[in-house]
Amino acid sequence: MADTLLYVMSDPGSAGATEPALPRPGLTFELETARARIAAEMFGVAVSAPQIGRFHVLEKLGEGTMGEVYAAFDPELDRRVAIKVLHADQDESQDRRLRLIREAQALARVSHPNVVQVFEVGLHRDRVFVAMEHVRGESLAQKLAHPPDRNSWASTLQMFI
Repeated sequence: MADTLLYVMSDPGSAGATEPALPRPGLTFELETARARIAAEMFGVAVSAPQIGRFHVLEKLGEGTMGEVYAAFDPELDRRVAIKVLHADQDESQDRRLRLIREAQALARVSHPNVVQVFEVGLHRDRVFVAMEHVRGESLAQKLAHPPDRNSWASTLQMFI
């Protein structure tokens, strides 16, 4: 904790100054985002949010077997995006890297209202990432936890349709 405070408050005479988002080995994007938020709220010091490529990470949206998904902001196009990043331990496998890149290429070829648009694929800190359209809504698990009518199979079926 003291290490984080020293880093955040490296120049106590410059309240409100922006510190660069320096790579911190061992910290995940989620922890770096929390560090920036805490620095602003507790100390009034602006610390840059972590970045994946040109995208500023805002928060973690979820996690699966292959990787993590983050909400991020694209400053060049002034829009919110979702970024899928391979888990660090899985990124070592060239097979998994190629799988995520092929997934991004397949999605980029499709133009349909029910398929997210892919904006960019790349490497960040030796981890493959895919930047895509951010779609607000509930996960399937959240929808199933609170279906419109728990006793109606028709309402559940309609939800899946």
